[in-house]
Amino acid sequence: MNKNSFLDALQKCLCQLPKGDVEQSVQYYSEIIDDKIEGGQSEGEAVVSLGAPEKIAEEILGSFKKEEEQKPRTVKKKKGWQSGLLIAGAPLGVPLAIAFLVSVLCVGLSVYVSAVAAVISVAVIVAALSLYGVACVSLALITVFTGTGALCLFYASMGFVCIGAFIMLIIPTINLLKLSVSGSKLLFLLTKRFVVRKGARKNEKN
Repeated sequence: MNKNSFLDALQKCLCQLPKGDVEQSVQYYSEIIDDKIEGGQSEGEAVVSLGAPEKIAEEILGSFKKEEEQKPRTVKKKKGWQSGLLIAGAPLGVPLAIAFLVSVLCVGLSVYVSAVAAVISVAVIVAALSLYGVACVSLALITVFTGTGALCLFYASMGFVCIGAFIMLIIPTINLLKLSVSGSKLLFLLTKRFVVRKGARKNEKN
């Protein structure tokens, strides 16, 4: 058997290994044969001195099998170490997580309350515009008979501006109020469910 035949046979016997590992093994034994030839042996003698390629392949596969068997043990050790850290850090991590969730809920609730307050303020302003507009128009009608024309025109223009602003803003304001009411109902229902579930769990424990 010559060098090429030996290496081909070895490569076929190692076909179940990854390609990179097969090439590395074939290259290794190719260099060994070259070294033996440089040392004075013929190509045939160098190949025979290595032994059968099947036997060499068995040794290589056996070493790879041992490495694969040792890998799960290492992973288990790592998992145990990581779980130990998690258990040790749980007394500190759980309160921090609860504090973070509470802070997020408080911020969200404050933002929601601020938004509802802003919507109510807008509704009050819109209502005030309507009342002010009606009052100005009424004053304009009164000043037609008792005041000057300029004063009547001033009251009338102010009244119509306020009434126009009221007409433009009333529909968006109503929609915002409906949205605020829906959000408040949803928040109430979620809070109620949370309290009921918490009470039920306490009863089950008792």
